[in-house]
Amino acid sequence: MSYLAEFYRKYIKYTDKHYNDRMIAYKMLLWNAKYLFNGSSSGEDINLLKSNLITIAVRTNGGVGNVLIHCNFLKYFREYLGKERVELVVYGHPVKEVTDAIFMQQPFIDRYYCYKDLHEEDYKYYDLVIDIHSFPEILKINTGKIHALCPKLSFLLKQWDNFKRDDRYLRFFTLRPLLNNNIYRYSILHNNNCLNVADIDNVLGVSTKEYKISLFIAKDEKIILQSLGLKKYKYITLQRGVNPFSGTNESPKMWPVEYYNKLIKMLKEKYKNIKIVQLGESVDRCQLLDNVDVNLVGKTDWDDLKILLKNALYHIDGECGMVHIRKALKGGPSVVLFGPTPKDFFGYEDNINICTNICSHCCAALNDNWQKRCLKGNADCMSSITPELVINSISQYEMKPKTFEKQTIVDKIIGTKYIKLDEIWADTWLKKQEILAYEIVKIKISDLYIFKFENNIWIKTKLLNSPAVQYLLGNKKEYEKYCKYKNSHVEGDYHSIERFQTLIDNYNYDSQIVSIVINKDNCILDGQHRASILLNQNPDIKIKALKLYW
Repeated sequence: MSYLAEFYRKYIKYTDKHYNDRMIAYKMLLWNAKYLFNGSSSGEDINLLKSNLITIAVRTNGGVGNVLIHCNFLKYFREYLGKERVELVVYGHPVKEVTDAIFMQQPFIDRYYCYKDLHEEDYKYYDLVIDIHSFPEILKINTGKIHALCPKLSFLLKQWDNFKRDDRYLRFFTLRPLLNNNIYRYSILHNNNCLNVADIDNVLGVSTKEYKISLFIAKDEKIILQSLGLKKYKYITLQRGVNPFSGTNESPKMWPVEYYNKLIKMLKEKYKNIKIVQLGESVDRCQLLDNVDVNLVGKTDWDDLKILLKNALYHIDGECGMVHIRKALKGGPSVVLFGPTPKDFFGYEDNINICTNICSHCCAALNDNWQKRCLKGNADCMSSITPELVINSISQYEMKPKTFEKQTIVDKIIGTKYIKLDEIWADTWLKKQEILAYEIVKIKISDLYIFKFENNIWIKTKLLNSPAVQYLLGNKKEYEKYCKYKNSHVEGDYHSIERFQTLIDNYNYDSQIVSIVINKDNCILDGQHRASILLNQNPDIKIKALKLYW
């Protein structure tokens, strides 16, 4: 740590404590004497400052939908930081299976754990600790280091801190969750919704319409649908349940069982060859409905659930996690029955959002008991949504003229289920190209080439000469040296040992999935690290690759 950097860190520390100028000068004199006597500052924080890697821990809060929304927010957060050397560690949902379902294979996250795995005594291992409820809250910060290494992050954190210190918004943090209802209204007033409420002052540019993340599905979609007897049929999914952490099996948020049963009969009259599928956590928490064709309550894992939601014609539900998952999967419209929770905050504009507005105000979070008992006693907001209203809303949606844009070759490539591309590469390069044609080719892995950055130019060389292959052969210093060189010269293509090691630990080759992209000369455009792993495992293996022509 240089003297100037350490000097500045101390100065920021004392100004943040609101010392006056005389006290700051006195403190700095004492520190200078200590620095000159010892040759450097001391303490655990100084050891951390010697690293040029900013370590960030983020703890998310809430149910499945909230954690999913926070994950989407963190993608924007990481992209905002660009190529800065940052390690992002996330503490997600309390349940491991849910945390895996959301955070697995998210390339912008270095490590993730469950919510309960982060303790206050662990804060010392991080330069920054953030807690996200509706808004991000800074629990611990190494101000000097962050200011010195990443001014963009320092600016963002200052915006967040100023928001929390503002008397108008301080109670959003200190009286949580009692003021959640006020947060909903504040967000609607500022034209925000659940997706971007955490983006204070819109610095990150979080979209209010679409998720930026993609959810990983490990299982084969066709096999799962076939095993459930749904591959050859269109189907509609329904769910009647409530967050298990709410402490109740019934809630004012839930539509009456008899309404669901009547709706199922009406759906079968409207759609002659469509199956009705009931989803749910367990039979203890989700009452079984009449006349469903496939009962999957308590019978699905998270991959099954994602596949079912993604491929359904409609999903019908109250406002809950499954609606948000289907939206993130880009699976098409959900029919969402809104009662206590505000449609303008939780509703996505391309869903069929139904609310009768029989109550003049949404009562979500007005008291601790709102999910267990209606404040008026009878939950008119839900019972006023009749099955006839639901059917009519679906019919009106289907009668609306649809606008279609000409699908480009790039759109077709990205929309193909068996082609899995790196999202950052697709966004920053592929989507900007005018691709003339493409094909899937089978090629020996050792016959591939790469582009390697040397002497400020890209050169073509055999995959065997890739720095990633050298890493796998044990030459880690060579790979680290290459990463530092390339990262300092090439914008938007950040590589690190940490990222590569995470890929190595989690990569499972699937011969049916195309994840390596090449040009007409068999030079890798995307997937060099995945190809390096395969080459190291078996240089004679033949893989499917996406070949592009432009």
